Amino acid sequence: MLFKILFTVTLSAFVVKGISFDSSKHCSCSLLTQADCTNQKSWCQWDPNDKECIDIYAICDSYTEAITCQQDLGCFWNKNLECAEFTSCSEYTDKQCPSGLCKVVNETCTTLQVEKCSSKTTKDECNESYDSMDSHCQWSKASTCDSLPNIPSCGGLADFEEQCLESGCYYENGNCREKKCSDFTQTQCFLTYVSGSGNQYTYCSWNTDTNKCVEGTDASKIAQSNCNTFTLHNYRWSEDQKLCVACDELDDNDLPNSYSIQLGVILLLLTFILH
Repeated sequence: MLFKILFTVTLSAFVVKGISFDSSKHCSCSLLTQADCTNQKSWCQWDPNDKECIDIYAICDSYTEAITCQQDLGCFWNKNLECAEFTSCSEYTDKQCPSGLCKVVNETCTTLQVEKCSSKTTKDECNESYDSMDSHCQWSKASTCDSLPNIPSCGGLADFEEQCLESGCYYENGNCREKKCSDFTQTQCFLTYVSGSGNQYTYCSWNTDTNKCVEGTDASKIAQSNCNTFTLHNYRWSEDQKLCVACDELDDNDLPNSYSIQLGVILLLLTFILH
């Protein structure tokens, strides 16, 4: 369910001492190499004539094919064969049905059904239900179906061990908390999330002296192929220095409010890559 995807990237808080990345911003296109420019294709495009990375005006109607219609920018391919912002579920086929806003029933894209959580008596029925567009139903340890906001904090999931774990939080002694760098093994040691802001991510780094994952203070050694992507587009590869360096200029991502929830999908995919 999409609320689980979204929540995977929105956790609750601790003080950041090392490097952090802001997922709501990206490097200014003009700073990027061709490879990094391709990584930021939602905002940038490579000009083969002038051999430079330039801004792309990413509005929905600039995309003319279903395969290029950018859902992560709030654009959807509708029955009129147009790439446009979300309107209503009936405007989409079952193959192009926007998940999280609509659902497919009998091969038809329909509106999510909103019902009271308390009316659900089984775990499966509960966990597939919504009681508003801002909240969903979740089966608790007390075997009751309760309402949770779509973006709860880890601390609010003490009675929901399964969702705590599925959402990337840490469950221990009956409590749910956000993960810290120190919770990760060497193969997992890269990013963790900061509470209080859905945009901030802490860079974790493996300390070879202590054999522990700690808050990183130097991202320069990140490989060229991972530099822009693993830093959530806040860093770029410097051909001159042959290092991963912080971008001097960051631009806002400007995701449309109508579907900024799709950012969760992007970061969940990144989470799978890192962990």
